[in-house]
Amino acid sequence: MITALCSTGGFLGLEYMSLYFQLVKGESTLGAAVRLLPMIGCMAVFMPVVGWVVPRVGGGVWWAVGGGMVATVGGVGLGEYYFLILVDMC
Repeated sequence: MITALCSTGGFLGLEYMSLYFQLVKGESTLGAAVRLLPMIGCMAVFMPVVGWVVPRVGGGVWWAVGGGMVATVGGVGLGEYYFLILVDMC
């Protein structure tokens, strides 16, 4: 259940980023989509890789702990990015 909620939150972030580009930055629909291509490309590459690696290596608690640590470090960086977006909106 927790994994499903976290995954949903990640994809909702993608949806809101496109709305941000359209409503705040004044991009067209196509322009917003082009700005999201790097993130979508990374997801398209790494999701199948993870689906291939985890059954062979084994999914355990350490993957969840390591992933949580990486997400925390990334979240700190995104927190600064979101702060800059909020400052830009004011």
